[in-house]
Amino acid sequence: MDGQGLAAARVAFEQADYLEALALLSPLLGTTTDAAPLVLLGGALEKLGLPAEAAQAFEQAAPYAGRDADTLLSRATALYFQAGDDDRTQLIGIKLLDSMPGDATLAYVLAQSFRRTGDTTLVDLVKHDLANSDDADHLKLAGEILGESERNPLTLTVFQKLAALFPDDPYTQFKFMSVARDFCDFEAIEKLEQANADQLAAGDLSTFEGETAYSNLLRCGDERLNRLATNNPGLTSVASPATSRQRRVRQHRWGDRIRIGYLSSDFWSEHATMRLLQSVLEAHDPRRFDVTLYCYTSPHQTATDGTRSKWGRIVPLHGKTDAEAADIIRQQDIDILVDLKGHTGGSRSNILNQMVAPVQVAWLGFPGSAVNIDCDYVIGDRIVLPNSSRQSYHEKFCRLPESYQPNDPIHRVLPPAASRLSLGLPSDRFVFAAFNAARKISLTVVDRWAGDPAPFQPLGSLGDDRWRPRPQQFSRRLRQARGRCREDHLRPLDRL
Repeated sequence: MDGQGLAAARVAFEQADYLEALALLSPLLGTTTDAAPLVLLGGALEKLGLPAEAAQAFEQAAPYAGRDADTLLSRATALYFQAGDDDRTQLIGIKLLDSMPGDATLAYVLAQSFRRTGDTTLVDLVKHDLANSDDADHLKLAGEILGESERNPLTLTVFQKLAALFPDDPYTQFKFMSVARDFCDFEAIEKLEQANADQLAAGDLSTFEGETAYSNLLRCGDERLNRLATNNPGLTSVASPATSRQRRVRQHRWGDRIRIGYLSSDFWSEHATMRLLQSVLEAHDPRRFDVTLYCYTSPHQTATDGTRSKWGRIVPLHGKTDAEAADIIRQQDIDILVDLKGHTGGSRSNILNQMVAPVQVAWLGFPGSAVNIDCDYVIGDRIVLPNSSRQSYHEKFCRLPESYQPNDPIHRVLPPAASRLSLGLPSDRFVFAAFNAARKISLTVVDRWAGDPAPFQPLGSLGDDRWRPRPQQFSRRLRQARGRCREDHLRPLDRL
């Protein structure tokens, strides 16, 4: 194309006459070795809503564009993604990672493409670039990718940035608080909890709409406030008092044995729930009880678990909709359905809101009121369910005499005995161990430890290097509360 033709095409483009520009430029596709008309052609095709063709033009222009080649290929990558061509997106984009390291825009396109094709392992190639960006869209995507990676320090970085970008969004603020608890970032937790307390003091209860019930239960001992934390994404239906009454009085076929159904996604022997419950299931008297496990556990967790047959009849619900699962349970005339999940990760408590059984019970997984879940009873004890809490529960109390939580004495394998010396523990001190997720260690707990009359020396935390910042966080918090803990008291307990 001569200069005059290119000038005419550029004028048409600037006047938004993209069809005219296209008519002047389209004969060049596949023939010219000049980058300028191909770039203009790509722009016209993009404006006309033809992303695949535009991507092809930019890709063709790149070899003749000198230092701008990578920029044009990056633009082609984004357009191929827009056109749904993930093969070209990833073929070009992955090559660009070497020549455009740290480019968050390229990372954003590739991450979306990898997720669309299910190549989740390839997302690791770009998640650091997304986390290092300050763009809101990049960080939101990074948050989705890292949201379940509780051991990756990038998660804390990403949600800290998002919280700063969206200071008035309660969902973002509470997500940051949840992640900060995973990493024992007590300074951040204290600021967030103080902001929440200020809103509460001003009579603003709307902030709780952004917090999950589980997250609130970890930090707040006021059960009146626990009920306000209603950000439970998996719970899409809510039973009314009228449907609850209808469920209890509807016709039901009772049998000679009591038919008990347990509902959970944790029916595999390595999960904490089954480390507690396995012997309980095996202890049911088969002459009196007919036990069924309604299981929506992921198949990859159950494929090689040979112990499950001892627990009762297992009915798989994985892959079924909530409505289909509810129909299955109703057809089997279950008398008592026990939900072992409540407001915890992966819960499908929607099933209970579809009038499944005449008696529905909450137990074990969530030691609080299962707000908006249709349960008649909650099983607890006098500590978890004191009389003072009754007004904050819609469920009736069913209290066990000692503890609501069983601990399997048979199937749990004990480690061999070890000396304190071999574990690097002091021989003349009481060693307090908290073998639970770090998110459960609240500011109140740490401050209580710091106020203990005896010198408190935090020895460290279990786990790999990604968890190592935590002892220092403990130390700083303890120094703030009581100035007699030093960081040299801290060391990792790798051998436990």
